[in-house]
Amino acid sequence: MGRDQGGTAQADAVGVQTRLPAAQAAFVNGVLAHSLDYDDTHLPSVLHPSASVIPAVLAAAQAGAPAVRN
Repeated sequence: MGRDQGGTAQADAVGVQTRLPAAQAAFVNGVLAHSLDYDDTHLPSVLHPSASVIPAVLAAAQAGAPAVRN
């Protein structure tokens, strides 16, 4: 689904061999994190932000970072 949207290759998504636009990579990784139930819980606020925040931060960092050799 992420590849079908088109756009500039900017970030990695788990299980996808090609890079995706940052927004699509964040979405794919966020859906995966929620589906595998990799949620933490912040009890005072009854939130579990990491499954949505971490994928977005990683995609934004990759999109803004210069190319790195593997």
